[in-house]
Amino acid sequence: DNTFLTINIYDPQISSGDIRAARAVLERATDLNLSTKKMKFLFAKYLDFEKENGTEETQSAVKEKAREYIRKKAGN
Repeated sequence: DNTFLTINIYDPQISSGDIRAARAVLERATDLNLSTKKMKFLFAKYLDFEKENGTEETQSAVKEKAREYIRKKAGN
């Protein structure tokens, strides 16, 4: 399962303090074509990460990416 794999890659990056690598993993993960439930989980994880490690700007970027995902899903 891609969600499980993503979290297994992401968590050690956070533990090691490699914020840039963790952000890159979450960014790529939210580009995957997974079920809506799994994507909701990934976007929530990404937003929580940015609330702890990012800025208002990075949080807004995650929210916008989630909105874009919803727009694409609604169009299908």
